[in-house]
Amino acid sequence: MGRTGSTSFSAALKQLGYVPVHDDEAIEVSDIYSAMMDETMTMDEVANELGNRGFDAPMLNIPKFVDWAANEPDVKIILTTRDKTKWAQSWLTIVPVAFLPNQRPFKWIKSIRELSELNYQMMVSIPTNNKPELYNDIPTLEAG
Repeated sequence: MGRTGSTSFSAALKQLGYVPVHDDEAIEVSDIYSAMMDETMTMDEVANELGNRGFDAPMLNIPKFVDWAANEPDVKIILTTRDKTKWAQSWLTIVPVAFLPNQRPFKWIKSIRELSELNYQMMVSIPTNNKPELYNDIPTLEAG
């Protein structure tokens, strides 16, 4: 989940020789993430295709990926955390990004459109426990 030190964690993974998919790198795999979201690829296929493109550490918090990863014996999961109030306050500064893929000029860019559903899930639905209308409500965000 963003705002929990994921950028620093991504940098640390890179120093250790891993190749994470974080923020900017998502554009490079937007077609894979789109296929994951519309379920035209299985999670095994998603993981294999990410590997084929040189990535070995996707940073995804969507339930279907987390469930898959938790049941794969060779997959390691690292959970980053932060004080919930500080996280919620920080989250409010970036949550407007969740709505950019559906606005001009971004909606004209294919890779941005492909990331739209994943972006919305990760930035609105998951943090609000599927109450997207409360995306900017601190108590809802704190409750998860």
